[in-house]
Amino acid sequence: MELREPVSELDARFCSEGAKPTRWAEARTTGCNALGEGLDVVIDGETVQVRDEARLRRIAAAYESKYGRDWRFGVGGGAFVHEGARKGAVALVYEVTPTKAFGFRKGGEFSQTRWRFQPR
Repeated sequence: MELREPVSELDARFCSEGAKPTRWAEARTTGCNALGEGLDVVIDGETVQVRDEARLRRIAAAYESKYGRDWRFGVGGGAFVHEGARKGAVALVYEVTPTKAFGFRKGGEFSQTRWRFQPR
């Protein structure tokens, strides 16, 4: 048997109860994956879940302002709630305090840079 598509399985630790695997063709990205050009940035640091609802409302307003109505979130139970999501589905919001970052430029000239951040 020759495999022509990647094989994946559902890991119950990271899925909602009753979730079903997505077919590979549906899960593939349809955008441009420019692996030979561009800039990749990786941030390493400490994360803390944001649960303060006033702060979450400010973050939700910033998302909608930047990305449009498709990214409109309500706030409830210390998380984002999307009006189009199934009942009980939420998006958790995290704040990252960076300790270091890596930048990788790809293309005609490749380069790598590291930044270190001082603790607050």
